[in-house]
Amino acid sequence: MIMFERFESQRDVYGYRLGATLTMEHDWLGILPLLIDSARSDEVEDFFEYRAAQTRHQIEELNGLFEMLDLAPAQYPSPASSALVRSETAFLGKCAPELREGAAVASAMMLDGVRLAAYTILYDALPGDVHPMARVKVESLLADVRRAHGELKTVLRTVGSRMPGTAAGSPESSEGAAS
Repeated sequence: MIMFERFESQRDVYGYRLGATLTMEHDWLGILPLLIDSARSDEVEDFFEYRAAQTRHQIEELNGLFEMLDLAPAQYPSPASSALVRSETAFLGKCAPELREGAAVASAMMLDGVRLAAYTILYDALPGDVHPMARVKVESLLADVRRAHGELKTVLRTVGSRMPGTAAGSPESSEGAAS
Protein backbone atom coordinates (compact mmCIF):
# COMPACT_ATOMS: atom_id res chain seq x y z
CA MET A 1 0.00 0.00 0.00
CA ILE A 2 1.44 3.34 -1.03
CA MET A 3 0.46 6.15 1.28
CA PHE A 4 0.25 9.71 0.17
CA GLU A 5 2.96 11.78 1.83
CA ARG A 6 1.03 14.88 1.00
CA PHE A 7 -2.19 15.51 -0.88
CA GLU A 8 -1.39 17.83 -3.76
CA SER A 9 -4.76 17.89 -5.50
CA GLN A 10 -8.45 17.22 -5.07
CA ARG A 11 -7.82 14.08 -7.12
CA ASP A 12 -5.31 12.84 -4.50
CA VAL A 13 -7.80 13.49 -1.72
CA TYR A 14 -10.56 11.72 -3.64
CA GLY A 15 -8.31 8.74 -4.40
CA TYR A 16 -7.56 8.42 -0.71
CA ARG A 17 -11.27 8.59 0.23
CA LEU A 18 -12.07 6.02 -2.43
CA GLY A 19 -9.35 3.71 -1.07
CA ALA A 20 -10.61 4.16 2.50
CA THR A 21 -14.11 3.26 1.33
CA LEU A 22 -12.74 0.13 -0.34
CA THR A 23 -11.05 -0.82 2.95
CA MET A 24 -14.32 -0.15 4.80
CA GLU A 25 -16.17 -2.54 2.47
CA HIS A 26 -13.55 -5.23 3.11
CA ASP A 27 -13.97 -4.63 6.87
CA TRP A 28 -17.75 -5.02 6.49
CA LEU A 29 -17.30 -8.18 4.43
CA GLY A 30 -14.97 -9.51 7.12
CA ILE A 31 -17.53 -9.23 9.92
CA LEU A 32 -20.46 -10.61 7.93
CA PRO A 33 -19.63 -14.29 8.66
CA LEU A 34 -19.89 -13.49 12.39
CA LEU A 35 -23.19 -11.71 11.81
CA ILE A 36 -24.48 -14.70 9.80
CA ASP A 37 -23.40 -17.08 12.57
CA SER A 38 -25.20 -14.88 15.13
CA ALA A 39 -28.51 -15.19 13.31
CA ARG A 40 -31.10 -17.41 14.96
CA SER A 41 -33.76 -17.00 12.29
CA ASP A 42 -33.58 -17.92 8.63
CA GLU A 43 -34.81 -14.41 7.80
CA VAL A 44 -31.83 -12.70 9.44
CA GLU A 45 -29.33 -15.28 8.17
CA ASP A 46 -30.64 -14.86 4.62
CA PHE A 47 -30.51 -11.10 4.98
CA PHE A 48 -26.84 -11.12 6.04
CA GLU A 49 -25.95 -13.54 3.24
CA TYR A 50 -27.69 -11.18 0.81
CA ARG A 51 -25.70 -8.28 2.29
CA ALA A 52 -22.46 -10.23 1.77
CA ALA A 53 -23.31 -10.57 -1.93
CA GLN A 54 -24.18 -6.87 -2.09
CA THR A 55 -20.87 -5.98 -0.45
CA ARG A 56 -18.89 -8.06 -2.93
CA HIS A 57 -20.73 -6.21 -5.69
CA GLN A 58 -19.90 -2.83 -4.09
CA ILE A 59 -16.21 -3.84 -3.97
CA GLU A 60 -16.29 -4.70 -7.68
CA GLU A 61 -17.97 -1.37 -8.44
CA LEU A 62 -15.42 0.57 -6.38
CA ASN A 63 -12.59 -1.14 -8.25
CA GLY A 64 -14.32 -0.16 -11.50
CA LEU A 65 -14.55 3.41 -10.26
CA PHE A 66 -10.78 3.48 -9.69
CA GLU A 67 -10.35 2.44 -13.32
CA MET A 68 -12.89 4.96 -14.57
CA LEU A 69 -11.08 7.75 -12.71
CA ASP A 70 -7.70 6.49 -13.95
CA LEU A 71 -6.53 5.84 -10.40
CA ALA A 72 -4.59 2.79 -9.23
CA PRO A 73 -6.86 0.63 -7.04
CA ALA A 74 -5.60 0.78 -3.47
CA GLN A 75 -6.86 0.33 0.04
CA TYR A 76 -6.14 3.11 2.49
CA PRO A 77 -6.80 3.13 6.22
CA SER A 78 -10.37 3.41 7.36
CA PRO A 79 -9.84 3.81 11.11
CA ALA A 80 -13.51 4.36 11.92
CA SER A 81 -14.74 1.17 10.27
CA SER A 82 -11.77 -0.92 11.39
CA ALA A 83 -12.16 0.15 15.03
CA LEU A 84 -15.92 -0.35 14.92
CA VAL A 85 -15.55 -3.85 13.47
CA ARG A 86 -13.09 -4.78 16.25
CA SER A 87 -15.38 -3.30 18.90
CA GLU A 88 -18.54 -4.97 17.59
CA THR A 89 -16.75 -8.31 17.18
CA ALA A 90 -15.72 -8.18 20.85
CA PHE A 91 -19.21 -7.05 21.86
CA LEU A 92 -20.91 -9.92 20.04
CA GLY A 93 -18.53 -12.38 21.66
CA LYS A 94 -19.79 -11.24 25.06
CA CYS A 95 -23.49 -11.66 24.25
CA ALA A 96 -25.46 -14.66 25.47
CA PRO A 97 -26.68 -16.81 22.56
CA GLU A 98 -30.29 -15.64 22.90
CA LEU A 99 -29.18 -12.02 22.57
CA ARG A 100 -26.74 -12.39 19.70
CA GLU A 101 -29.16 -12.07 16.79
CA GLY A 102 -30.56 -8.74 17.96
CA ALA A 103 -27.09 -7.55 18.93
CA ALA A 104 -25.73 -8.58 15.50
CA VAL A 105 -28.44 -6.64 13.68
CA ALA A 106 -27.80 -3.59 15.88
CA SER A 107 -24.04 -3.92 15.24
CA ALA A 108 -24.72 -4.10 11.52
CA MET A 109 -26.78 -0.92 11.78
CA MET A 110 -23.88 0.90 13.46
CA LEU A 111 -21.44 -0.28 10.80
CA ASP A 112 -23.90 0.60 8.07
CA GLY A 113 -24.06 4.17 9.37
CA VAL A 114 -20.33 4.50 8.67
CA ARG A 115 -20.88 3.07 5.17
CA LEU A 116 -23.64 5.55 4.48
CA ALA A 117 -21.43 8.44 5.56
CA ALA A 118 -18.51 7.22 3.44
CA TYR A 119 -20.59 6.94 0.28
CA THR A 120 -22.20 10.32 0.91
CA ILE A 121 -18.71 11.83 1.11
CA LEU A 122 -17.68 10.03 -2.10
CA TYR A 123 -20.68 11.51 -3.87
CA ASP A 124 -20.39 15.03 -2.46
CA ALA A 125 -16.61 15.25 -2.91
CA LEU A 126 -16.47 13.93 -6.48
CA PRO A 127 -14.29 16.36 -8.45
CA GLY A 128 -16.24 18.38 -11.00
CA ASP A 129 -13.97 17.51 -13.93
CA VAL A 130 -14.59 13.76 -13.91
CA HIS A 131 -16.24 11.81 -16.68
CA PRO A 132 -20.05 12.01 -16.35
CA MET A 133 -20.28 8.21 -16.10
CA ALA A 134 -18.12 8.33 -12.97
CA ARG A 135 -20.69 10.63 -11.39
CA VAL A 136 -23.48 8.24 -12.41
CA LYS A 137 -21.56 5.28 -10.92
CA VAL A 138 -21.00 7.07 -7.58
CA GLU A 139 -24.64 8.15 -7.49
CA SER A 140 -25.69 4.53 -8.10
CA LEU A 141 -23.36 3.27 -5.35
CA LEU A 142 -24.82 5.80 -2.90
CA ALA A 143 -28.37 4.82 -3.88
CA ASP A 144 -27.50 1.13 -3.29
CA VAL A 145 -26.13 1.90 0.17
CA ARG A 146 -29.16 4.02 1.06
CA ARG A 147 -31.51 1.25 -0.04
CA ALA A 148 -29.52 -1.35 1.90
CA HIS A 149 -29.59 0.90 4.98
CA GLY A 150 -33.38 1.11 4.75
CA GLU A 151 -33.62 -2.67 4.43
CA LEU A 152 -31.43 -3.07 7.50
CA LYS A 153 -33.68 -0.70 9.48
CA THR A 154 -36.63 -2.96 8.62
CA VAL A 155 -34.75 -6.04 9.82
CA LEU A 156 -33.73 -4.23 13.01
CA ARG A 157 -37.36 -3.35 13.75
CA THR A 158 -38.50 -6.91 12.99
CA VAL A 159 -35.89 -8.49 15.24
CA GLY A 160 -36.52 -5.86 17.91
CA SER A 161 -40.25 -6.54 17.85
CA ARG A 162 -39.52 -10.16 18.81
CA MET A 163 -37.40 -9.11 21.79
CA PRO A 164 -39.32 -8.31 24.97
CA GLY A 165 -37.88 -5.44 26.93
CA THR A 166 -36.76 -3.45 23.88
CA ALA A 167 -38.37 -0.26 22.61
CA ALA A 168 -39.21 -2.01 19.34
CA GLY A 169 -40.73 -4.92 21.24
CA SER A 170 -42.90 -2.82 23.53
CA PRO A 171 -46.44 -1.58 22.91
CA GLU A 172 -45.15 1.99 23.35
CA SER A 173 -42.79 1.67 20.37
CA SER A 174 -43.21 4.39 17.80
CA GLU A 175 -42.19 4.25 14.16
CA GLY A 176 -40.52 7.64 14.42
CA ALA A 177 -38.27 6.66 17.32
CA ALA A 178 -36.22 4.21 15.24
CA SER A 179 -35.78 6.47 12.22
